[in-house]
Amino acid sequence: MIKQLGCDDRLVIALDNHDHMIKQLGCDDRLIIALDNHDHMIKQLGCDDRLIIALDNQDHMIKQLGHDDCLIIALSIHYHMIKQLGRDDRLIIALDNHDNMTKQLGRNDCLIIALVYHDHMIKQLGHDDCLIIALSIHYHMIKQLGCDDRLSIALDNHDHMTKQLGSDDRLIIALDNHDHMIKQLSHDDCLIIAIKIHDYLITQFDRDDHLIISLTIHDYLITYF
Repeated sequence: MIKQLGCDDRLVIALDNHDHMIKQLGCDDRLIIALDNHDHMIKQLGCDDRLIIALDNQDHMIKQLGHDDCLIIALSIHYHMIKQLGRDDRLIIALDNHDNMTKQLGRNDCLIIALVYHDHMIKQLGHDDCLIIALSIHYHMIKQLGCDDRLSIALDNHDHMTKQLGSDDRLIIALDNHDHMIKQLSHDDCLIIAIKIHDYLITQFDRDDHLIISLTIHDYLITYF
């Protein structure tokens, strides 16, 4: 069970691993989703004008249900390609697992990254004043390459602990996979959560008025900036 430790008026959820369901406990006008691992489907319970997606692992496809002017992507794991369906002036990326490279299709002044699965490394290609991270799956470590005053974390899978490297006034949490517990270390009025469900990691970084999530499904990393 992931219990609510701290929150504002944003999203509050509870995870029931036994029933494989994320149930809605509280919400505002933002995004509310339910994850049914048994059916491999993220269903839409409530939404605002932001991004709404459905994940069908069986078909290996993220289909577009609704959208605003933000980023809309479709992931075809079978073809190893993230195709661009819609975009604004933010980040647009294409993932080619066959070539083990995330190529840059479009960008603004935000974060640009390249993902090399073969070397298990997310390298920094371009950046602004936001967060820059490098993911070394082989060493089970997310290292901080560059940052601003926001959130900086390091993930040590071997020790099953998310350690704090740098922070601002936001939320800093530690994830202990061994104990299946998300502990609260520090927070502000926002809500930042991490959900680890049988190798399914959903990490919500809430900054300004946007929503940033990362979904890792069996080494398939989807990052929404």
